[in-house]
Amino acid sequence: AILIPMPDSHQEDNAKIFKEKQAAIVLNQKELTAEKLVENIKKLLNNRKLQNKLSSNIKTVIKKGANDRIVEIINNIIKKK
Repeated sequence: AILIPMPDSHQEDNAKIFKEKQAAIVLNQKELTAEKLVENIKKLLNNRKLQNKLSSNIKTVIKKGANDRIVEIINNIIKKK
């Protein structure tokens, strides 16, 4: 994954986690150029080892079944009202 978080927002905090866990390529929007974006897309497309590394590492950041758990919590809150 290539992330381009919105500057000065919580997106930068979230992207930092992905970068620290080596789960995504994070590009700074303020410094981004078309050339830099294309370069990183090509880098990712042409590097199977990098793809596998990011794919494996992203599983440590995004918990499997988290969306189901969120729905469950929301439903429980609704039932209490």
